[in-house]
Parts: sequence; C-alpha cells; structure tokens
Amino acid sequence: MPDGHPPVCEFPVEERFNQENPAIMNSRVVVRFIAITSFFLLLPMGVAMAGAPTGCTGTTTIGAYNAAAGKFFLRNSNDAGGADGGAFKFQQPDRIPLAGDFNADCTTTIGAYNAAAGKFFLRNDNSAGAADAGAFKFQQPNRIPLIGDWNGDGVKTVGAYNPTAGKFFLRNSNDAGAADAGAFKFQQPNRVPVVGDWNGDGIDTIGVYNAAAGKYFLRNENSAGPADAGAFKFQQPDRTPIVGDWNDDGVTTIGAYNAAAGKYFLRNSNDAGGADGGAFKFQQPNRVPITGNWDSL
Repeated sequence: MPDGHPPVCEFPVEERFNQENPAIMNSRVVVRFIAITSFFLLLPMGVAMAGAPTGCTGTTTIGAYNAAAGKFFLRNSNDAGGADGGAFKFQQPDRIPLAGDFNADCTTTIGAYNAAAGKFFLRNDNSAGAADAGAFKFQQPNRIPLIGDWNGDGVKTVGAYNPTAGKFFLRNSNDAGAADAGAFKFQQPNRVPVVGDWNGDGIDTIGVYNAAAGKYFLRNENSAGPADAGAFKFQQPDRTPIVGDWNDDGVTTIGAYNAAAGKYFLRNSNDAGGADGGAFKFQQPNRVPITGNWDSL
C-alpha cells in the first residue's frame, strides 16, 4: 500500500475506497474526509471540515493528515510552506481526521474517528496526547463523521452522515446520545457532506458535494429543503471538498483539494469562479486535507 493511502475500510461494497485516489470512494463519495474528511474525509471529513470556530474572528487555514502514519501537519497561512501550526501524531493510524473548537476558546483543534467502531476521539490541544475533549460513540459504525456548531453556542459538536440514505444526524454535545440537533435527508444519497456557516449567523449548517459533477449544494438550515445557500460548480470534478473562512469575514466558503497534486484551491464566495482565496501545494500528495483556525488569529 503506498504511503498515505488509507486501507479499505469496512463500508458496504459500493462505498469502499478507490485506492488509486484515497479521497474518492468507488461510488464517487469523497470522504473527508473526511473531513475530512475535514471535514469530509476518510474525509473527511472533515470531514468533516469544521472551518473557523463559529462566533470567533480569525482566518481558517489548511492542514493535512498522513493516514498511514496517523500524523497531522497544520499550517497557519494559506500558502506553501512548513507545518508551523504543528506536526504530531494522534490516535492510531488510518483514522478519519476531524477538526473543531471543542471548548469554545476560538482555537480549532484536532480529533479522529474510528469508523469500524463508530467512535469519536477529540482533543483540546494540537499535540500528541489523550482525547481530553471526549471519547465516545455516536450513531452506527462506518458513517461519515461531521463537526459543527449546530446551535450557535460556540462549541463544535459531532454529527454523522449515512451516505446510503443521504441522511444527516446532528448532536449538540460531545458525548453518546440521540441526534438532538436534527435527523433529516438532504439532496441525493451518496453525496459528500460539508459543514459551514454559509450566511455568517453563527450557526453551522449542512451541504453536500456531488463529486461526479464537481457541484456544491449548500443549505442555511439543518433540515430537509432546497440548497438556499448556493448550488454551483467549483474546480474539476472528483476533488475533495474543503471549507473555511479564508478571509476572516465570518462566512464559511468552499474550496477543493486535488489529491494527486497535493494542491489546495480556495474561494472567498460560495459561487463558481476562480480560486481567489489561494491555490498552492502543501505537504505530499494523497494526504487527507483538514482546515481550521489553529492559532486563533
């Protein structure tokens, strides 16, 4: 297995990873991936990409996760350069990287999701160490993990996306329990989930990315309904979607990661157009992209 390529996880067959591009599933569901993957991600998700801490000022910047080593590389500016925001291992290799402000201090820190166990591990510092912000299960295993501030209290909490059903499950605290922030479908199944504050109101809401079309669908409420925050294409199809507040204006906007090139493309508005927030390489190709405000600035 090439360095940096996640192994095949125990998703249903139609959702397993395309190992030629670890950011893209055979069903064209990109996981953050998480989030990853940041957000999505394996994601990514994140998966599970959390973007800037909600209600805080500051610029979201990029990072990368080496799945084979279980190592995070964080950068405090959106350009090529070293991992000046930290380079460290957290949890076991081949987890789904996560990022969020888990204690409302306006600093994004890291986490990891064990897909086979359906378990989240969250940390309040960008360094090696224990999961001091929480270690718990939420929803069924092999979901796509999400991180967002669903109620505007300044704390990022967990969620999960079932790609087969196209359904989101959101929770207002970082512990086991019910989807008390919402359980609903949005768009077609087997999309890539994204999360952000698309209108600057301090509450994170959901969206999806259609990898085959290279198209984003964003929504300003955590409920079923139309893509009222935007429906548009950005960059080429089959990229890994990323999100963040790249210009510190309080609004989360989109981006894309080209895994084969190791290149990030960022945009300062939620519509079609050029990468006006930056286009640059960071770390080696075929990493899992993550984003956050690592330095609170």
